[in-house]
Amino acid sequence: MKSSPLNGTSLARVAMLCFLLGAVLAAATLFASRMGGLAPLAAGALFAVVSAVVLALLWWRLHRHGPVDGEPAAAATAERARRLEEFVNHLQRARESEKSKLARHLHDELGSILIAAKMDAESVSERWQNAPPELVARLRRAQNSLEQAVVLKRQIIEELRPSLLDNLGLAAAVEWKVTEACRSAGLEYSLDVGDGMPIPAPLSIALFRVVQEGLANVAKHARARKVSVELVSAEQNISLLIEDDGVGISDDALGSPDSHGITGMRQQVKALGGEFRIHHGERGGTIIEANIPNPMNADPVHAA
Repeated sequence: MKSSPLNGTSLARVAMLCFLLGAVLAAATLFASRMGGLAPLAAGALFAVVSAVVLALLWWRLHRHGPVDGEPAAAATAERARRLEEFVNHLQRARESEKSKLARHLHDELGSILIAAKMDAESVSERWQNAPPELVARLRRAQNSLEQAVVLKRQIIEELRPSLLDNLGLAAAVEWKVTEACRSAGLEYSLDVGDGMPIPAPLSIALFRVVQEGLANVAKHARARKVSVELVSAEQNISLLIEDDGVGISDDALGSPDSHGITGMRQQVKALGGEFRIHHGERGGTIIEANIPNPMNADPVHAA
């Protein structure tokens, strides 16, 4: 079996054992010398022999069975990494669940309040047509504010959980997001979302979040003129490609742990057993690729 080096905990245990053994033998030596028994020199030799035996046994233990305090370091590190990844995936799912709940609450409760207030304002406006001009102006400003609140509520809901995603599927939601984001950023775009075949909800929200974050990065950092988005739903895999003609992502951003947007996209895809890549394009710009297995058409033998 492959040997394992001494780690910090093992060395500390060896040192503590030798210290305790030395203390016991020192006390025995002092007692014997006072009683006229065992000579100090013989006690020191006995201490050296016993310490050597203990060290030899511990060394054999470490090389034969690995560190005395648990698994080998590599296996323990891999297990911690696996648990951390599971925890991150759990947080991601919980986050999406909370977003969905908040979107429903905003739609149902806040939506009802705003609609009622808007109807009351319209009713008052109809009855006070002959009111003083200053009062009429204030009422119109209140109506305009209510209109803006309704629009803002709708925008927040769509950012939290796009209604198109739940009602019409990923293809419609991606088409809406690309159109809105590019219009807002003044970008030209090309879009291909395929035939809109059904895609499971976890994959839909993950790929939509990749599109959302990818387009946000293009608008903020790429200085691009055009972006293309391609969504392909095949029997075995669902793939997403986002490409822009901007300045290209920097090497520092590619490898930086502070690139939280990239980390989030990668984690969304990896949590579903997919592959994620972000790299420079051959003619400049940045390319984002995501490829996720389609569980609806997975091999039953492997899916079981």
